Amino acid sequence: MIRVLMNEARMTEADLCRGVNLPQTTINRLLSCQTNDPRISTVVAIAKFFDVTIEQLLGSEPILSLQTSKMVKGSILPVLTWKQIASRLSNDVNVSEDVYVQWIKTEKTLNPGSFATYNPTSTDDFFGGHCLLLVNLCTYLEVVDGQIVLVDLNENNFGLRQAFKEGNDIFLKRLFSPFEINPLPKVQMIKGYVTEVRKYLDLPKNVS
Repeated sequence: MIRVLMNEARMTEADLCRGVNLPQTTINRLLSCQTNDPRISTVVAIAKFFDVTIEQLLGSEPILSLQTSKMVKGSILPVLTWKQIASRLSNDVNVSEDVYVQWIKTEKTLNPGSFATYNPTSTDDFFGGHCLLLVNLCTYLEVVDGQIVLVDLNENNFGLRQAFKEGNDIFLKRLFSPFEINPLPKVQMIKGYVTEVRKYLDLPKNVS
């Protein structure tokens, strides 16, 4: 059942280890059936991560439809630093999974390649403190007035801007001083938008 859930979420063994904060040896022994009597704490952590009951994880109760389960409806996103975002988008390839140190879940179904990141400290005033931003990547975006978008500013320098519409024209405003407002030269500069903001009191280390 763990294999089925991992496949549905398109997760690797390493992804699951990070997601449930368990050693890879523990997960590997479970997946290779070398552990016949896992600790209840291990079972609980995996069940909670996939939003299924312990009975469903053990196979004593069916998951009636994986297509309608909360786990499939949502997305599991890597938390990237801004350097990793630039690397991912500029090279049009995924950052090596080995550098992901955190994964988060959302009940929203986001596009492939979407991710989460902590807001730059320069935008703390705008967001009201430290936040985890869930960014939905998109190849085409119908800009909504006031939406926070991820923009390729120049030479693969990515940043956040607030988008405003005036007729058919789109303008971008900086989220920190100086609060410049400039017209958007081409819509292709917008790579995605912030779909969810989660507040954090303390900013984790190594997020720049």
